[in-house]
Amino acid sequence: MSRYIYITVYTFNILRCFLQAIIEEADMRLGETKKSHYEFERDIVKGAVNPRTNKVIAEKVTRYFEDKMRSRVSVPILCT
Repeated sequence: MSRYIYITVYTFNILRCFLQAIIEEADMRLGETKKSHYEFERDIVKGAVNPRTNKVIAEKVTRYFEDKMRSRVSVPILCT
């Protein structure tokens, strides 16, 4: 019986650590998403509007997304 309890506690601790790592990764991704949203809002939605026509300048939008794609390509993906 004692061995069964030990194995159960050990398994629970492993699962808890795994779930905690998933939550931490989700929090990091949420922070990155919020930062990207803020930058897009600042640079494109508010900053790239032509004051005379109130339309978004297309070159700034395309440049913004090209820069984002370039920055994602340059970041190495590590699988562990």
